[in-house]
Amino acid sequence: MKKKYILVLIFVVILISTFEISAAEEKQVYRDINFGMTVKQFHENLRQDKKMFLSVGIPHIEIKGIEYYIFALYNDQNQLYEIYFESPNYIADYYVEKRLEELSQIVESEYEDPDIVNDFDLRDVKDQILWQKIWKEENKIIELGVGKMDTEKYVSLHQIYLPFGP
Repeated sequence: MKKKYILVLIFVVILISTFEISAAEEKQVYRDINFGMTVKQFHENLRQDKKMFLSVGIPHIEIKGIEYYIFALYNDQNQLYEIYFESPNYIADYYVEKRLEELSQIVESEYEDPDIVNDFDLRDVKDQILWQKIWKEENKIIELGVGKMDTEKYVSLHQIYLPFGP
């Protein structure tokens, strides 16, 4: 009887710790950026991470040797719930395609194949971001796409954590 009780207890502990690990992974954005961070925590992380920095008041992060702008949104409780990583603007579609491929590989290494793939020609990108790939997790949505500003295009990686949404 005692052995059975101990086995059940061990099983429950393993189950709870697995749930806690998967919940923590679900809140991870990239590197040490996590959904639920306060503005202060985000900026502390910014100062400590050698791949992140402020430039003209806008946070940047280096991914695969390219500097991406970071646009972070916080809810009423000061919790990070939505974030965009946006590449520099490019005239040449070659660089847009290269950035799409690099970011897609990073996301696919963690989340496997996307749930939705939208094939479009880069000439179709006009006023709003067209999402090429979308991953839908239980509480998180990840979108990878292309936007346009004037005559130049940029790549956008967008993540939103639904439980913390606005």
